[in-house]
Amino acid sequence: MIQATIRNKDKSTAVLDLPMGKYELASALESIGIRMSTRDIRAGVERNGISVQYSADNDLGHHLLAIFPDDICLDDVQHTASMVENAHPAIREKLEQHILQDQCGAIRDLPDDIRQMLVDASIAHETYYFPLTGRQWDEEYGSEIEISAWSLYASEDKIRERFEEYLDGDNMAAYYTEAGAEKLLLTDWGFAEFDDELYGSVSVYLTEPMTEEEEASLKKWIRGQNSDGLGEGFEQQPIELDEGELYVSFWHDGDDYYIKSKNEMDEYLGMASPQMGGM
Repeated sequence: MIQATIRNKDKSTAVLDLPMGKYELASALESIGIRMSTRDIRAGVERNGISVQYSADNDLGHHLLAIFPDDICLDDVQHTASMVENAHPAIREKLEQHILQDQCGAIRDLPDDIRQMLVDASIAHETYYFPLTGRQWDEEYGSEIEISAWSLYASEDKIRERFEEYLDGDNMAAYYTEAGAEKLLLTDWGFAEFDDELYGSVSVYLTEPMTEEEEASLKKWIRGQNSDGLGEGFEQQPIELDEGELYVSFWHDGDDYYIKSKNEMDEYLGMASPQMGGM
């Protein structure tokens, strides 16, 4: 789809067909002596003698190139090419026509365009909720303190902003391979408010409703992502507040941890529907 021609300061050159695997890309760069972050390799900018130029081998690639900014980094090109090439079969043709007809105004709009296509293609939707925990360094006592769900709610805007930066538009549905995977179009991690307290949420969009067995597998997978996958990465991301750095976890090892559907959550809290907010 997209070819990246990368030259090192000693004139050694690599021609890469994008998208490619993360480790394959790193290995290809290292083969010509480049150990720089792909975010620092930019079109039109020579840094440390390293330069990159992009070309396309089909119409789809040419139309993608047209929405790239002049100084686009290799990381963004790789990510964009991957989103298009690995798009869900339910929207692939529509997405390709969207690009070929120049309906995408800018590269930053493409993740939202893809997300909306997936939502439009779904015929079933469910949202799951889970408790959040927070921790913050207390300078006065020289130790970490636990932050309540109410205090997290007070910092909601900053938490959302940091999470969107961290997730970078990724659709985690691509990583689900258990029972009912063929029904899953989109998993949209985000946050929800119940009675001035902040909770985590996952909105799930499907081609058809899941069976009880499939839903149990999905909940187990969400729990695993919260503890050892997506959530584990996010809890290491500092959120800058006036009071210091805040860290938010999507999982804890207590017996009171849960993944609940909307109906289960309403029954659990005895409340009306939450105010949602996702990616």
